[in-house]
Amino acid sequence: MIISGRAADGAVEAIETKENDQVLGVQWHPEFLYDTMPEEFDLFKDFVARATKYAKK
Repeated sequence: MIISGRAADGAVEAIETKENDQVLGVQWHPEFLYDTMPEEFDLFKDFVARATKYAKK
């Protein structure tokens, strides 16, 4: 696992792995932030894209 995101206080907020593109974990609620930070919705778009790619295998 690699740390791919931290909070301002240094707490780990996101992890992922290079070995498997289906693994991504976040420790916040992007669904509550999309109206003030639209880039948060990118997490959901990425999830759907990965799931679609996986389903086609």
